[in-house]
Amino acid sequence: MKHLMILPLLLGALLPAAANASEEPELSAELFEQGLQQTLQTMRGNGVFKAVSACAGMSQGALEQAVVRELRHCHSEYSRQQDYEALDVCLSATMEKASGKSEAELETCMMSR
Repeated sequence: MKHLMILPLLLGALLPAAANASEEPELSAELFEQGLQQTLQTMRGNGVFKAVSACAGMSQGALEQAVVRELRHCHSEYSRQQDYEALDVCLSATMEKASGKSEAELETCMMSR
């Protein structure tokens, strides 16, 4: 369940554009938003919000809004710092920050369901 697949999903949505770049591409707001929307759609389809919201004791809508807020915060920090490593760290912690639960708490809860 490592990071609930947010980072791989988001990067998977962004990699086709990055593959066409000659250098490390700038992660524009438009490109990030496209990846964000694809990631959210995949997470909804896979039932991630349903499972995590049950473990976090919050509604699916509230969790999704919190995830979007955290992901946009990550992009804002990336835009300010231009640091892919910091972006990776930020994206990896998104679900934990959004749900208010640690990765271990979420993992334990989800494994028990």
